[in-house]
Amino acid sequence: MSGNRGYPPPSKELPKSRAGQTLEEKYQKILAENSQLKKIVANLNARLTAMEKPSKPTGNASSPAGGSSLPPVPEMETETTAGSQNNSSAGIQTSPKVPKTPPIFVTGVTDISKFDSFLATVKLETCERKTTSDGQLILRTKSTDDYRKLANLLQTEVESGAAASQIGRIQFHTYQLKSDKPFTVFVRNLHPSTPVAEISNKLSMVGHIARRVTNIRIRKKLNDQVTLVNLPLHRVELEVKDNNREVLDLTALLYTKIKVELPKKVGGIPQCKRCQGIGHSQNYCRRLPRCVKCGGEHASTACTEPKDSKRRCANCNGEHTANYKGCPKYQARLAPSQKITATARLREPGTSYAAAAAANTNLTIQSSVTQSPTSSNSQLQQPAESQLAVTDLVQLFQDLKSSLQASIDGISSRLSTLEEAFRDSPRKRKKSRNG
Repeated sequence: MSGNRGYPPPSKELPKSRAGQTLEEKYQKILAENSQLKKIVANLNARLTAMEKPSKPTGNASSPAGGSSLPPVPEMETETTAGSQNNSSAGIQTSPKVPKTPPIFVTGVTDISKFDSFLATVKLETCERKTTSDGQLILRTKSTDDYRKLANLLQTEVESGAAASQIGRIQFHTYQLKSDKPFTVFVRNLHPSTPVAEISNKLSMVGHIARRVTNIRIRKKLNDQVTLVNLPLHRVELEVKDNNREVLDLTALLYTKIKVELPKKVGGIPQCKRCQGIGHSQNYCRRLPRCVKCGGEHASTACTEPKDSKRRCANCNGEHTANYKGCPKYQARLAPSQKITATARLREPGTSYAAAAAANTNLTIQSSVTQSPTSSNSQLQQPAESQLAVTDLVQLFQDLKSSLQASIDGISSRLSTLEEAFRDSPRKRKKSRNG
């Protein structure tokens, strides 16, 4: 009998079982049962431990071992209670999950009591506060309205400095609200002279509301002069809607064959170009500007130090620029796996990129081919740090697998022992009654 025995293509409707369930519904049911199995395994270990403990008989015939009551086994959730997908049919409405508001990091506070009075000038429902070891305050609100009130209050104080004599010269930085983040894409191949208004209007005609359209420019050196050159590349920020991802399917716009792409994720930790702080960006920074070259309290573009002057880091006060990836402050924020990658890319101040690349060749992963006798001892004996990290990761998974297998074997052995005890217990009770 010919025919396709596999699953149908996604474009066709999924077949239904005799009970009227589709394969997707069965899959969701299996996922719900899987989470319940994890609870049963944990409860099973507790029951085995309780059974194995010796206890005095109480004369209760319903308890084979004569011990105390055992914790009940959690029942598997039925299909009507397995998930929230049936809440609508039962008349129950679940409220959507509200995202947390970002924290606000405040420095420069000299009198915390007067600072609390300063915050009381705006009525906030809740405002949690935490103080770090370096005296920095971390403020967090629960509602978006309170977050905006607090951010505007601090922004006004930074600009005016009206309460600086009482609370101190405060500075702060924060992050963007998730509700304010647009859906960002890049559109390629449109001519740089295309008006951004036309791009916005054309996108709105196909169901996408553009919040901002920006033509990307780069710096190029032409005739010994650095100029800005417009590229056939536009950054488009769209209002968040359910059909945002459909914009990726566009292939033509304004009589031009285009390609729409999502932004590429940038690795590493962000660094502010305003205050040179690590872990945030300049868009939501209200701290005093610091120079990336000399560390002074001025913008990097306004630095008057000569090019051959010594560099001074605004973060660690070292003799390097603030954006140097080998800075101890930056390295301290990296994860151990990232430190290996960053170390291989370090370039000492005053060293060319070619010299740095030549010096870092020993950090590459060594080949499994046997080295010649003329190779240096360092290349023969020292494996790459990244290779060691991969080896440790594989060993970790092997240890985890062995530990899980040992747990399963232990539970099986304990169950076999208990089954034998339960088989013998009725005979012993019968003999004691006859005796």
